[in-house]
Amino acid sequence: MRNAEISSLTLSAFKDIVAAGQDPIVYHSPLYVSRVGGTNSSEIVSLVVPSMLFDDITIKAPASEASRPLISKHPHFAK
Repeated sequence: MRNAEISSLTLSAFKDIVAAGQDPIVYHSPLYVSRVGGTNSSEIVSLVVPSMLFDDITIKAPASEASRPLISKHPHFAK
């Protein structure tokens, strides 16, 4: 599903991993940090993780419509 988000993935969900791949994938994501004294900040973190198959997760619908990918003809058949 394009542009969908995993909702409420908690640490307890990781006990129900059905399978894990051996292909590492790099994800870049913002990490929101609340510090003592009320200062909040966000930092970009990079995670290297394998593909994982969970027993049960909740997927949230995208907030906006995803742009459609460009479709081009195969050069061999476009002659």
